Amino acid sequence: MERGYIRLIALDYTVKIILAAALGLGAYMLLTASKKLQLNVAAEIISPGDGGFVHFTATATGGKPPYFVDWSFGDGETVQNQWDYYHQYTYAGTYSITITLIDSNNVHDVKYLTVTV
Repeated sequence: MERGYIRLIALDYTVKIILAAALGLGAYMLLTASKKLQLNVAAEIISPGDGGFVHFTATATGGKPPYFVDWSFGDGETVQNQWDYYHQYTYAGTYSITITLIDSNNVHDVKYLTVTV
């Protein structure tokens, strides 16, 4: 059996390697590379105080679409698959928001925001 090596430089990519025996004829390799999954989020306070609104936006790059995004607003409320969303907080305060992005390869990217309304 001949030996060899593969040098991988991931940089900003996700790399998958699959090695398998193919009917006893040897091994084969499937190499796929895709841009690293990246979640970008922003929040804009629209109206502060009790009953205040915050405008949240999210964008995704890399990975393998389609994407799934899950928002947890820090007040017990959640929403899924909204990329441009206005959330109303019942009470003024500081809230920790968690945003989870998942691509079709089940790769995750999570971001955290803090807003004060």
